[in-house]
Amino acid sequence: MVKRIDEREADTDAPDHVGWALWQCFAAWKRRFGAEMRAAGHPAFAEARGSLLMHVGPGGVGQTELVALTGLTKQAVQQALEILEAEGLVRRTPDPDDARRRRVVRTEAGRAAFAQAAAVKRRIESDLATAIGAQALTEFRSLLAATLACLAEDQ
Repeated sequence: MVKRIDEREADTDAPDHVGWALWQCFAAWKRRFGAEMRAAGHPAFAEARGSLLMHVGPGGVGQTELVALTGLTKQAVQQALEILEAEGLVRRTPDPDDARRRRVVRTEAGRAAFAQAAAVKRRIESDLATAIGAQALTEFRSLLAATLACLAEDQ
């Protein structure tokens, strides 16, 4: 039997660290978001190809940029985009600045799915505010921003 990472026995040699706590929070948030998006009829947001969607802003994104932003191979991005196109969420168009490049843009169905995703995110955040308190959530967001700024300085 394979144990899930968060069910494993405690590693007494490894110190408890904030990275692990952040990862656990992110994983739980992602599971909730994915489950709600599946229930809303948008499974792509809950699957691996969904990691590309977060980078496709309202103005689109260059296909080559997606490779750099996601850390995936060109081939993996290409395959994921083919599926997302077949699902009608995105389409690839010639880049207006360089016809050799492709730009990934949201379709009408993609824009509707992103609107649903925004509603799900607001609902999750509202539930968090109810559970821990609005002030605590505001402070948590501030601490996350400060943590990100501190860690980004190292890059």
